[in-house]
Amino acid sequence: RFLESLVEDLLPRLRHLIISHATAPWFGTARPAGFLRAAQTVDRIRSNAPDKVRVVNGAWPSEEAQRNAALQLAATLLPRPTHLLLVDGDEFWHPVELDRALALVYQASQTRRISWVRATMATYFKT
Repeated sequence: RFLESLVEDLLPRLRHLIISHATAPWFGTARPAGFLRAAQTVDRIRSNAPDKVRVVNGAWPSEEAQRNAALQLAATLLPRPTHLLLVDGDEFWHPVELDRALALVYQASQTRRISWVRATMATYFKT
């Protein structure tokens, strides 16, 4: 539900976007209807920005394995990425906060080598 809105905010700020789309859950029972809806969403996103969006599909045993598959693809992109932003598809970044976070990473990278930055977030649940 959130992926298209998230990508709409992210895409203008990024050189490349990699979507790692799981074809099966890490655990539990698969939901084919949910997978089909997600696959259709990913296809729409890719078709709207084919030069920027890459998709890696797979059935990974864990979140870490899924993330690593996307990182392997990122390592092959040209021009080579200088920074990576990992965002889950159900996360929301307010555009102002996203711009602030990206600016902080960029500023820090100009004065020293940074290997990672982690943002804290407020979690809200719809009731």
